[in-house]
Amino acid sequence: MSNDVINILDEFFSVQELIDFTTTLSKFHRIQGSRDLEKAARYIKEELKSLRNFDINEYIYEYNIQYGLHLPVVGWDVNECYVELIKPQRKRL
Repeated sequence: MSNDVINILDEFFSVQELIDFTTTLSKFHRIQGSRDLEKAARYIKEELKSLRNFDINEYIYEYNIQYGLHLPVVGWDVNECYVELIKPQRKRL
């Protein structure tokens, strides 16, 4: 992380605010092409908009269009899942 980013974070946020921000952001499933990735981006944008003297440029990208070297992304969401313990014995949790 560059010193510029660290200095900006230090200037605008307390340590507790950064911990809270990271905790909230980690609740989003940030899988490429998922709805929660977009929600996480909106959350970041709204947090930054609340700061004075902070310019935000927003770019809208379509999932089915190639942008430069970036290939189109297949959008998808997790609707159901399960967790399985492998050791000491295989068991669905």
